[in-house]
Amino acid sequence: MHDSPPGKEVSRVKLQRLKLSELVAHDPELMRSELVTHLPPDAVATVLDAAQLRRFEAGTLIFREGAPGSTLFFILKGEIQLSCESAEVVACARGEVVGEVEVLRPGPRSLTAHALSDVDVAELPREALTLLGEAAKPLGLRLLAIAQARLGARSELDAFLKRW
Repeated sequence: MHDSPPGKEVSRVKLQRLKLSELVAHDPELMRSELVTHLPPDAVATVLDAAQLRRFEAGTLIFREGAPGSTLFFILKGEIQLSCESAEVVACARGEVVGEVEVLRPGPRSLTAHALSDVDVAELPREALTLLGEAAKPLGLRLLAIAQARLGARSELDAFLKRW
């Protein structure tokens, strides 16, 4: 047993592990994210609590174009650069998602992702979203729109670079 130094009181605190859904629920910025606003509240909790929390240091490769993929990354902190073999496509920040294409249709990654800064993400398996059934439909449609925009930007970039 440790004694406190004379004249000093020791406070004891009880640490409690919070679920990811509880942390997000108390963060106004993350509550406005695409992932949260396109799912019913109970579905948000189900999906987030099935996620694996991961941390990547600045400069770390998160996934490579062409590698197999079936997970979505919800950015909790930091920025992720998406690129293709030819150039940078877009930088994604807190509250955004990356890996949406492979959640919609499992297969090889369509882009490469690097951590621009230290990054905390919730990695969501495709299965967690598919278990939601109809409740995931609005999110699926939004992820499809995000994927189309990013792949469109990549196609435009590839076409531009081929002209040079």
